[in-house]
Amino acid sequence: MLRIARPILLLMAMTAVSHAESAGAPPYVIIVNAANPISTLPREKIADIFLRQMQTWPDGTPIVVVDLPPSSSVREAFTSDVLKQSVAQVQRYWQQQVFSGRGNPPNIKPYESLIAQYVMQHAGAVGYVSANIKIDTVKVIAIAP
Repeated sequence: MLRIARPILLLMAMTAVSHAESAGAPPYVIIVNAANPISTLPREKIADIFLRQMQTWPDGTPIVVVDLPPSSSVREAFTSDVLKQSVAQVQRYWQQQVFSGRGNPPNIKPYESLIAQYVMQHAGAVGYVSANIKIDTVKVIAIAP
């Protein structure tokens, strides 16, 4: 069953990315826990969060970042657009952070549904998923220019 589901999920994700890109919108959305008071963040702040240079929300809640696997096309788009780097460059960044004892990379969840579930269950969590996924258990925040 899992062998059949993976190719279907991959096809759905690829379709979502190409559909969102053709509409001019990013193929991803940033999601936070529904209780998070944040509704919009500048792109630079989002980058700081995902590179763990910003560790708490304005109310003091620790930020917990969740990421997709390096092979994800949604991660590739997010990394390029928000972090202004390739996935490989970000992986090297995290290798340097770990080696120097300055930090650890975000938790990786293999599927977008698991990212949404994690964000729903953790007050300080933040992640991203495909733009066309309908998720009513978390809050989508706007990306300010």
